[in-house]
Amino acid sequence: MDERGSDETLPEGQRIGSSTTRRRWSYVVERPALAAVLTMVAAGAIAFWNLPDNIRIGMTHVPRFTEMILYLGFPVLSGLLVYFWLKSVQENWELKRLHAVLEELVITDSLTGLYNQRHFSSRLKQEMERARRRRYPLSLLLLDLDNFKSYNDMYGHLAGDRALEEVGKIVLGSIRSGVDAGFRYGGDEFAVILPETTRQQATTVAQRIRDSLENNPIFMRRGAPRRMGDSFGKIELDGLTTSIGLIEFGPDDPAEAVIEMVDRAMYRAKGAGGGRIEIAGP
Repeated sequence: MDERGSDETLPEGQRIGSSTTRRRWSYVVERPALAAVLTMVAAGAIAFWNLPDNIRIGMTHVPRFTEMILYLGFPVLSGLLVYFWLKSVQENWELKRLHAVLEELVITDSLTGLYNQRHFSSRLKQEMERARRRRYPLSLLLLDLDNFKSYNDMYGHLAGDRALEEVGKIVLGSIRSGVDAGFRYGGDEFAVILPETTRQQATTVAQRIRDSLENNPIFMRRGAPRRMGDSFGKIELDGLTTSIGLIEFGPDDPAEAVIEMVDRAMYRAKGAGGGRIEIAGP
């Protein structure tokens, strides 16, 4: 999760007006004591505005006790009300921030930093509904690491986790922040939803992911010593590559059919030797 300014971290629905207005409002909410003092000063000025008229020369009229209570109590009460109201707003914002953080944790894969499979279906549905309203195309990538089991067996699970973490970084670095969405779809399978993206544009994204992965030092051809009988030998493992299935689809296409078609395209890429991009559909 990125670090943003205070106006951007306000819960949605609590944001008001322009960014300048939101910053000023946030400044006030975060300083309830100062706001209370300023309220007391303003209320005191209003309350005592007519006091000189009531205390005339010769003491012709002296404010009664109840009037003095009003003069003194109105500013204090106003300040207290503002203070406790702002504190309640502040606590409400904090609860919403915590709720947003927890929601993000629930839908995020902790290893790769991508969204998890649980969030994939709901996000795909949201994007299809949005595309239906705005009438724009959608594209979907499904990618699988080739030779990952052998890589994991040879170098161990820690190295395998490091590789998956690096894939997450590559995916995030290859898509548009705040527009596209990357997911860890399975153990070593990943998905990318690309709104407002044609087949040609999606192919460019897929090539960027494939090339970044294959040129990453972590995934290039590596050797490791392995015990072979009573001696050690060096076994060389082909570098990790990725097989990518790609599909452009409309918002009215059934989601299950779309996923099945792009899955088949991905397995065609694997069957052809891996390190390929296969496009589903005509």
